[in-house]
Amino acid sequence: MLITIDQIRYAAESNILKDKSLGRILCEQFIATLYDIKGYAMKSCKNENVLFDWYFCDVEGSVTYLAEIEKKRFCFLRFNTFNNFQSDDESLCNEVDMWLQSLLNDATGFSGQGSKQRNIYLRDARQNIEKLKEMF
Repeated sequence: MLITIDQIRYAAESNILKDKSLGRILCEQFIATLYDIKGYAMKSCKNENVLFDWYFCDVEGSVTYLAEIEKKRFCFLRFNTFNNFQSDDESLCNEVDMWLQSLLNDATGFSGQGSKQRNIYLRDARQNIEKLKEMF
């Protein structure tokens, strides 16, 4: 999440977004997304069929997702941009899975429990986004 804030800040500082209202819209949508994520984390699910686990880990780097849909896995790798690389290659998904499992050993769980840490994280993120919004 902090990487996304940094990306929007970069867009503002480098004047990539010529239409300043677009930057404000991005910030507002990001805040709305935070509220959605908070709700999912509190319930540990998105809906009755989709579980949701959220962990915070201090390791900085690329943003990586591993999804499983109907016994098929996909990994999504972001390299500090808005774009991502998506693959269903099983060997890559296995490697990403092992890496993520090792990170989870030191992570703070935000789903279902960890409300204090989750609320502090989300409060700080929202404050950062509100400051960022003022740049547009």
